[in-house]
Amino acid sequence: MDLTHDYRLTSLKHVEKIPVGIDAFVFRLKGRFKSRSSIIRKMLKTARKVDEQSKNFSTKNDSELKERIVLLSELFKRPVTDSVLREAFALMQEAVVRTMGYRPYVEQIAGALCLYHGYIAEMSTGEGKTITAAMCAAIRGLSGQPCHVITANDYLAGRDAQIMKPLYDFCGITVGAVTSVMKPDERKNGYSASVTYSTAKEVLADFLRDRIAMGKMQNFSKRLLDRFSLQGG
Repeated sequence: MDLTHDYRLTSLKHVEKIPVGIDAFVFRLKGRFKSRSSIIRKMLKTARKVDEQSKNFSTKNDSELKERIVLLSELFKRPVTDSVLREAFALMQEAVVRTMGYRPYVEQIAGALCLYHGYIAEMSTGEGKTITAAMCAAIRGLSGQPCHVITANDYLAGRDAQIMKPLYDFCGITVGAVTSVMKPDERKNGYSASVTYSTAKEVLADFLRDRIAMGKMQNFSKRLLDRFSLQGG
């Protein structure tokens, strides 16, 4: 296990405190600015470009398409340019056509782009949230960093992981699910996948269990010192 992976096992993202008073007012204004209509228009414009670009891949065979996806997985380990991101979503759209039998709409691509850029995408029932989330998750999986798709309940977590498995398999990305009925070994396998489907309740419970089980060893500096002392001994 390399040091980077070891550190990520227990690293925590520091979240800012919930703003109150004037800070809360400024925070709301900032949120409105981020959700302005120009952002939506920008995402839709990019999605249309992706839709057109994906048509260029329709003449490629499966092997050629997979080779390009492998190449992109290397590019995603560095800072990603807009052109690389558009190509990735274009490839993903064509991969969906070949594995799922239908072509994602421009609006679904726009939703996946929003998720990729850290926005909240609101979609109604029947608008294709499953495929929207999967396209974004698959592209995140190309970077080699774990991606969690959090859904409403165990049934949806297991179902969506199973439904979208052909897409992930085509892209060379592993997928798993973590539900309440699973035993520790099954959970470990689920979390070891590139993309993991689960619920907020299960992820939080497993996080707390891991913290309790690791005790003092949850501190990365402590683990590092122990490793060097063992090597020195």
